[in-house]
Amino acid sequence: MAVALDRIYMVVKDPFLFSPYHEAIREPFDYYMFAQEYIRPLIDFRHSYVGNISLFDDMEKKLRQGDNVILISNHQTEADPAVIALLLESTHPYIGEGVTYIEGDRVVTDPLCKPFSMGRNLLCVYSKKHMRRRQSVSRRKNFGGDLAPGMLHIHKLSP
Repeated sequence: MAVALDRIYMVVKDPFLFSPYHEAIREPFDYYMFAQEYIRPLIDFRHSYVGNISLFDDMEKKLRQGDNVILISNHQTEADPAVIALLLESTHPYIGEGVTYIEGDRVVTDPLCKPFSMGRNLLCVYSKKHMRRRQSVSRRKNFGGDLAPGMLHIHKLSP
């Protein structure tokens, strides 16, 4: 817990700004392992399992051949990336460590979330709805300035 509080204090004191594409920070501090070790005690591994593990075998084979794999899900908590990686670490660590997550504003702006997000590969996005909410909020969420070149936005597509 002390390490988590130290890392949160660091991002409050000197805010970390995520670029539209963020690569996991593994050095000089390994944020990936920090999140893994923080979340690990919360999982009951004796009663947890990954269903359809053969699908992950196929995915890893394709990834190692240079293909892309896209998984679409709606995660519910900021801990989900760590939970996914922890559940895959004994059978498919290559997938668990290599996933690129699409993350919204809370994960990359909230000081409590930032240290856990810094250890993940991320595509950072903001929805148009939230960007237009208030101009001051929009400026604060644009990585410290006006719309950054290459900034990703989610647009609702009409049928």
